[in-house]
Amino acid sequence: MQSGRNPIHVNTVNGAPDLRNSAQNDTGWAGIPRSMTGIAEHMLRAGYRTHMYGKWDAGMGTPRHTPRGRGYQRSLVYYHHVNDAWSFVAWSEKSCLGREIIDLWEDSAPAYGLNNSRNCSQANQSGCVYEDQLFADRVMAAIQPDPKPFFVFWAPRVVHSPLEVPQKQLDHFGFIDDGARRVYHAMVRRLLCSIARSHLARVTR
Repeated sequence: MQSGRNPIHVNTVNGAPDLRNSAQNDTGWAGIPRSMTGIAEHMLRAGYRTHMYGKWDAGMGTPRHTPRGRGYQRSLVYYHHVNDAWSFVAWSEKSCLGREIIDLWEDSAPAYGLNNSRNCSQANQSGCVYEDQLFADRVMAAIQPDPKPFFVFWAPRVVHSPLEVPQKQLDHFGFIDDGARRVYHAMVRRLLCSIARSHLARVTR
């Protein structure tokens, strides 16, 4: 979607963020090569306001690989493959110099002030915000009366692993015995509820 190309023509290796071809300084990083334009770059040139919310996973080797470098004026994203829906810790990169990596970024900097308490988890959701709710809230905030057209790319984290969802959604499927299947159902319901709310926001503004 970002490049408008068949994935096999973009990058056949969806690898670690530090994986690169040293013979290609700009295009040799994981993600979409910088030699390819993205949809937001075209929309921005056409006069649109451009927004990206959710899972990026299309490159972060240089600033030009990030949503801002790809033409998105506003963004709230996590960069890598997998992160925790409650703590926002990157699962694939659990430690860096002895510290966990919080993978949540706003525009071109860490999303300070949006992260939950370090105690938040699937087992402890009290006072915590589900990560996909942050993205859905930004989508709805972007939908506003404005003579300038807007383009929003929304990439929800569900139904990707890890299998985590607000307990309120999980309770709807208590009749399903298989734990993973129950969570998948709850995650899909959570996504559909977010889509319904964003549609309602669009038609009522």
